[in-house]
Amino acid sequence: MNVENHAPLTAVREEMRVGAVVLSSRESGQTLREKLARIVLDQMYQFVGLLDADGRILEINQPALNGAGLRLDDIRGRPFWEARWWAVSPETMATQKRLVERAARGEFVRCDIEIFGSASGQETIVIDYSLSPVYDAEGAIVFLLAEGRNITEKKHAEAELARKHAELEQMLQRVRALDRMKTEFFANVSHELRTPLTLILGLSERLLQDAPAPLDEGCRRSLDAIRRNAAAQLRTVNDLLDLAKSESGQLQASYRRADIVALVKNVAEQFRTVAAQRAMAFVLEVPPQLEADVDPRKFERIVLNLLSNAFKFTPDGGHVRCALRFSGSDRFVLVVQDSGPGIPVAQRKTVFDRFRQGDAAANDGWHGSGLGLTIVKEFVELHHGTVAISDAPSGGAVLQIEMPLHAPAGTYVAVGTVGASESVALTVSSAMVAKTAAVDRAMCDGRPTVLVVEDHADLREFIAEVLSEEQHVIAVADGWQALHAMAHAVPDLVVTDLMMPNLRGEGLVRTMRDDPALRNIPVLVVSAKDDDALRAQLLAESVQDYLTKPFSAHELRARVRNLITMKRARDALQRELASQSHDVAELTAQLIASRKALQRNAEAIQKSEQRWRSLFEHSPAAIAVVNRVCRLLVANTAFSAMLNGHPAAARGGALRELLAPQDADDVCAHVQAIVDGRRAESLEERRYRARRAYGVGDDGNGGHPRSHRHAPPGRASGGRHYAAQTG
Repeated sequence: MNVENHAPLTAVREEMRVGAVVLSSRESGQTLREKLARIVLDQMYQFVGLLDADGRILEINQPALNGAGLRLDDIRGRPFWEARWWAVSPETMATQKRLVERAARGEFVRCDIEIFGSASGQETIVIDYSLSPVYDAEGAIVFLLAEGRNITEKKHAEAELARKHAELEQMLQRVRALDRMKTEFFANVSHELRTPLTLILGLSERLLQDAPAPLDEGCRRSLDAIRRNAAAQLRTVNDLLDLAKSESGQLQASYRRADIVALVKNVAEQFRTVAAQRAMAFVLEVPPQLEADVDPRKFERIVLNLLSNAFKFTPDGGHVRCALRFSGSDRFVLVVQDSGPGIPVAQRKTVFDRFRQGDAAANDGWHGSGLGLTIVKEFVELHHGTVAISDAPSGGAVLQIEMPLHAPAGTYVAVGTVGASESVALTVSSAMVAKTAAVDRAMCDGRPTVLVVEDHADLREFIAEVLSEEQHVIAVADGWQALHAMAHAVPDLVVTDLMMPNLRGEGLVRTMRDDPALRNIPVLVVSAKDDDALRAQLLAESVQDYLTKPFSAHELRARVRNLITMKRARDALQRELASQSHDVAELTAQLIASRKALQRNAEAIQKSEQRWRSLFEHSPAAIAVVNRVCRLLVANTAFSAMLNGHPAAARGGALRELLAPQDADDVCAHVQAIVDGRRAESLEERRYRARRAYGVGDDGNGGHPRSHRHAPPGRASGGRHYAAQTG
């Protein structure tokens, strides 16, 4: 814009100050341009300076001067590198001098540098600094332009980022080291476990096959359980070893030309019994023959893990499909489809992570190592194949693997038949019999009933056998079966696991506590979760005892016996006190209060009896107590004195012998009528036979007449007695 050809700026008042520049409305032309340029420089940059070709200061903007605490008049004409900005160190001043020399030779220089640029030259800042030559019309360097932007915060952020990056790198190295240590630990422990597991499997097999005498059914069943569970543990150990080898790069495939149809059938046949037990439809679709280069044992593990996963999450009555087919000319596909809950899209990548189980497993309480699908992925990729997950058309999950028919070029491939793997059968029989019908031990009269809820078939059978010696045992596989059993018969105790399918132990206990009919049944938790916080929470809120697996049979019996004893004691207190309370302490307090009340009543009765006996003994009236057959139960001194000590006037004597013969029948009849309630009293004169000085009198009148009164005085201890009082 040519300011010379324009009128004075209307935005400028008569006179105004912008920073260090004073503008006037009367100014125009070159002076106004210079002042506006100064305003732009002062506002636009944090550091702008104009030097001559030798590096002497000509002009510096005001922010730069303020930052160093300088005045332009004090430094104009002096070498740029000697100014306060560069006095951070001699090295900084020398560096700046070299940069000026380079720019004076026509070079554009740029760098980050620390200068005194804040708090009037007392604090340093970091600037993005540049120095560029300015040429005249003939191409000669006439000025040097210095520019700088404050990047201190950026540098601090970069330093902080670098520091955090270094920390993350150190943490990553530590994690990698820990991961290597974990892998080595798994490998070492797995090797150590294989030896005892080999002995357990070998010795149990020898006992089953080579026992000198036939084993009874209980021993054979126990040895079968030992063998199956040892095989399951060996499978987990082998999985850990294979993962350790994979991480260390040592996992290799031992290729063999094999009929994979036979391998699939061998594994699938082991699930036929499971499917029949659980009323499941199991469909196997395979071609007549399909040969491929695979590691037979690893391929069997792939099929086994896929089918185990499908059967695990498919409910009773569902269906599982296993199909094998060609895919193009050089690949084959294995598909396993189930009718379970399926795998959500968000989890389809993470389910292949080691030790990871899906939500369906967590919610249903299925327990396992979380290595099954991890092993599938590792072994399939070892064969240069792929794994995919999708939804089944009618609900459920579809897991599909695709592998090449031929091993990579140059790989050694063995030939020959492959024997069936016995470990597959053992593993299936151990892992898949979790859902079986309830076991009901024979009822024994008078024995308490214990409901055992455990999804592991062998452990359920073991607990039932341990407890059946003293209790009637009902054993079921999950929480729903337990509630169904309790709807038919309320047990004295429930022994339950926590991690179970369908309804977990915590859900079972909550349901029981919400049901008035089941609320007061004691619960003993038997779980592999050694969690102090969980144990404390359950004991405080809902259960009576918590036992961690593994446990001894003796300890289990003792805990069950104690809980049942407490429960029966509480029931007895409730019946005794006719109380609705279920708190043993409260019932005990009620019993103590009741006993104290009875004691006070007994003391009152005793005092009343003492007063009555004192009156009875010292009364001047003759008093006797007789029973219905007119035998004397007790008589006071006056009665005996009245009859002059007649022998029949003593305890057990016959009243008839004391009466005149003609009165005896009437008096005894009156006594019986009073005792029977047919007569209230009898008041009349009767003759008694008193003892004379020289013997019992038997004058013709049969004795001396005495008036007497018969009346029922009430109950006496020991039976119903009535008194005949004579006067």
